[in-house]
Amino acid sequence: MDKTKVAVIGGFLGSGKTTLILNLAKSLIKDGLSVGIVTNDQGSDLIDAKFLSSNGLDVTSVKGKCFCCFFDDLASKLSEFRNRKAADILLLEPVGSAINLVSTIFKPFVNNRSVMLDSFNEGFILSPLVVLADPKRVRHLMMSEQKPEYTTPVSYLFSKQLEEADLILINKKDTINEQEQADLKVFLESKYPNTEIKTISALDNDFVNDIKNFVLTGSFVINKSIEVDYVKYTEVEASLSWLNSNAFVKFEEVKDINKLMDKFMNLVRDELIESKSSIAHMKCYAVADEDFYKASITSNTDSISVNNQMRLEHDSFNIIINARIISSPITLKSIFESNLKQIFNPKSINTESFSPKYPKPNYCE
Repeated sequence: MDKTKVAVIGGFLGSGKTTLILNLAKSLIKDGLSVGIVTNDQGSDLIDAKFLSSNGLDVTSVKGKCFCCFFDDLASKLSEFRNRKAADILLLEPVGSAINLVSTIFKPFVNNRSVMLDSFNEGFILSPLVVLADPKRVRHLMMSEQKPEYTTPVSYLFSKQLEEADLILINKKDTINEQEQADLKVFLESKYPNTEIKTISALDNDFVNDIKNFVLTGSFVINKSIEVDYVKYTEVEASLSWLNSNAFVKFEEVKDINKLMDKFMNLVRDELIESKSSIAHMKCYAVADEDFYKASITSNTDSISVNNQMRLEHDSFNIIINARIISSPITLKSIFESNLKQIFNPKSINTESFSPKYPKPNYCE
């Protein structure tokens, strides 16, 4: 490919972006294309980046703020891939709470605002914006439009993400029946009439060719922008505390890590509920050599969704935790660290827990 294709895969916390990107990247590589991935997070220790790297993919990250607030950092990552001719296509995964990507990323790129790139349009082509949606959140959004009492702080962010999408993918169709798939699709088609809607399961490969064709052959066209109330956006962001934790565990004998991780996640969820916290997304990754456990929880009422279990028992391993929860940073750190100590007695724990800073995009066009 003469130019590098850049595809942004957005979506709210827990929608399945990383799973989609992993399967999409593997399919593109199988077709003979080179793929690069840029992940993004408010924190510094990212499960998604480590998980994708462990699958042999070329991954780099923009850490500390969202893409829109670190636009030049994002541009420098694209420039690095381009300079070493490392990718025919770049897959970008923004922070799960990010909105207004068209005005803060797409348009600045197309308008050559980056000081890191001589001319974006000479070396890159933007694909249309893809946004994943968890069916539970779509259902909740549908209910909130009928009954305002169902509206939550994250409803605003979620609806804005869908509003600016060129393609909305209702993910996890394997978790809902055909009638509900149809109902959710009809609701989104009526709410966003100029947006393409598909239902997929990122865990399966049925969808890959359609999505691959969409990002490879489609091009971003500036045909819509959304209006964002940045005061409201800031209030919602501030209500979502972020926790990233990394622990090293060493037992005297091998143990069933899957069972211990399930126990840890259930206890943490129960204590968060008891503390009146509200889970937006909690994901845990335990890794020993090439063996790993990966699971997530996306709401207070959600059961553990296990993406992968360890094949063997182990006596030493690392645990990485990323959590986005409506709570105080102090409460989060206390709950997570106390349960880590109680269940694993780790040799070391490194935790950061904070509320995001006021979003200040470098450009908003």
